[in-house]
Amino acid sequence: MNTAVAYCRVSTKNQQSALKDHQEQWIEIFEREGFEFANCGVFYKKNGYKEPKKGLYVDEGISAKEYKKHRKAFQQMIEDAINNKFSQIVVEDTTRFARSIEDGIKVIKDLREKGVDVWFRKENLHSIDTGSDTFLSLFFTLAENEIRTDSNRIKWKQEKLHKAGKWTAPAPYGYAVEKGILSINEKEKEVVDYIFYLYTEKLLGMRAIANILNGKGIRTRKGNLWKSTEIRYILENRIYIGDIVTHKTESVDITRGTYKKIAEGEQIIVHNEKLRIISDEVWKEKDKIKNERNKRFKNREGYSTKHLLSTLLYCEKCGSTYIRIKKKDTKDKERNIVSGGYEWTCL
Repeated sequence: MNTAVAYCRVSTKNQQSALKDHQEQWIEIFEREGFEFANCGVFYKKNGYKEPKKGLYVDEGISAKEYKKHRKAFQQMIEDAINNKFSQIVVEDTTRFARSIEDGIKVIKDLREKGVDVWFRKENLHSIDTGSDTFLSLFFTLAENEIRTDSNRIKWKQEKLHKAGKWTAPAPYGYAVEKGILSINEKEKEVVDYIFYLYTEKLLGMRAIANILNGKGIRTRKGNLWKSTEIRYILENRIYIGDIVTHKTESVDITRGTYKKIAEGEQIIVHNEKLRIISDEVWKEKDKIKNERNKRFKNREGYSTKHLLSTLLYCEKCGSTYIRIKKKDTKDKERNIVSGGYEWTCL
């Protein structure tokens, strides 16, 4: 009797009933084929939660093209197979196993070296048989082409919606989205204005701005502390001058998840004045300051030689030199003053 496992995916919706149906299906198939469930298996959810499932490897709502990045149960199954925990894998069809000829054939050959067979029920193909490689390559190729077609269709639909003023992603900070329509969030708008003010008028760097927001008790939309990377995102996002920019990247190989950046002149920009938060004058001033700081960063130009490290420390994010700031003193249990010392921060 072959020691076997089954692999499947379940959607987030109606998850428990779908999982029950899969279990019943595989029990019936295994009994009919004379397979014995291996004493291993796991159910992986998107949020990282996992639980053991005897003889079953289940991923929650993950596409077969996401094998290397997200299909944790699939990865665990292949590892267990290579470690000789079972000799048979059963899967409904080739699209459940892989949607890339490169990934699919590689995994099958790795398993074949260990004497592990994959039985694709719908196509009735066994991977242990080298004569099936031609057919499997064909099915994986068809699945790969289907992914590309779906990707192009989604891309076309998103571009069409953007041109019609629709929004297809989570709203950027400073905005809200309802029924596909993006609008300004007045409360967050004030914070965006403040960020640009601190950068263009007070000449503060991104880390310093984040520190000020955190010090004032202002939090991100998720309630977290601000980071310099989030400040950078706001300062560089053209949505704040009313420009909706799409086609900023293009897929190089969708099965590998590799992309290339599109030159600014080739990007698609749709202007919507109703979404403007920052004036063109402030935006240009921001660009001017950013370019000057980048230039100083490249030339290693500083402002002062008052302290030992002056002109030697530069912020990798904004390009400005670090300045030394006296931290606030505190008091110990005996009410003695304890110096807070100093810290270095960008301008």
